[in-house]
Amino acid sequence: MKILKKILIIAAILILIDFGFELITTSPADLIMDIGSLFDSMSAEELAEDMNSRLASFEVELQYRRVDTKTVTTAFNTLTAEHPEYFWLDGSYSFTFRRGLFGIGCVTLTPGFVFDADSVPELNAEFTLRADGVIAEAETLDSDYDRALFIHDYLAENCSYDFELRELIVSKSEDFDRSGTTAYGCLIDGSAVCSGYSAAYQVLLNRLGIVCGRLDGESFGSGETVAHEWNYICLDGEYYYVDLTWDDLQTSTSAGEFSEHVTHSYFCISEEELLRGRTINEDAEPPVCVSDKYNYHRYEGYYLESYSLSEFSRLISIQLRNPVMEVKLGSEAEYEKACAELFGNGGIANVPALRYSGHRSVWHVTSDDSYVITLWF
Repeated sequence: MKILKKILIIAAILILIDFGFELITTSPADLIMDIGSLFDSMSAEELAEDMNSRLASFEVELQYRRVDTKTVTTAFNTLTAEHPEYFWLDGSYSFTFRRGLFGIGCVTLTPGFVFDADSVPELNAEFTLRADGVIAEAETLDSDYDRALFIHDYLAENCSYDFELRELIVSKSEDFDRSGTTAYGCLIDGSAVCSGYSAAYQVLLNRLGIVCGRLDGESFGSGETVAHEWNYICLDGEYYYVDLTWDDLQTSTSAGEFSEHVTHSYFCISEEELLRGRTINEDAEPPVCVSDKYNYHRYEGYYLESYSLSEFSRLISIQLRNPVMEVKLGSEAEYEKACAELFGNGGIANVPALRYSGHRSVWHVTSDDSYVITLWF
């Protein structure tokens, strides 16, 4: 016992020298843990598991010993990228590293917060309650495709794109409310930019057991090149891209009337389709997205390999009760042929399904990168 006591005393002295007297333990159990830190280090898996648990408990400071700063910061970046349910974190952090006399390092990482740290538990409870309700409704559906589509439509219907926030971000302003960049902004506030849409979609699909992640890059389909973020999902072992932000269509008429519509031009598209209007960041590791089985228009039967007025009318006729009517063309040439006939020569008035629908006017939007024509009354 005397020898063991001497060993413990020596180890305790080494810890005090190495870490400083502010780390004096307050119990025998803590002392034993500190002694163990002299000899054991965390594996990457153990670090990620511990960090996940501590973030879920709303800790505002993460401290680790015998782990280098790169390991800690890499684990933090990976964890926050894969878990957007930690919506209160803004992705930034500060850290301190101190190496003691005997080479034992101590890393302290302090995450940056979007919201006031004291308000996070209450905000998280609100977020979880809302997510639970949406998830419960989605779970009544028959397939992962139906559930992924339901979540897509729910978020697009209940959230509006925040153009003012987008301008602040593009202008690199530092003084603005960042909640619209988070899953909370999309699901609770109903106002977000692309990162908020994609984060909320990932949270809800992951909770449904559907593999869903996020990618970022740039979009240029709107005539300007801007930073952008979207999702990928896995259905029946095949990956697809989903751009929920671009499917939340917001338009205004010449009279200044504003309207918002849920569309599906970018629901379950391939990489070839995605790259018509976006670039993927070079350091990203995107999944292989080549399948078109669950592409919305193909799967729902709103797809024309080649254009004809009669076939276009037939597809419109079976969608007359839908909020919007969508038809996807099989190629750029067929898409341009359809647009020329329908909108260049007034041919839209000659579509039988529209002529006899009882509506006096029809609005439209065309998606040059997805070859989709969308109509609504």
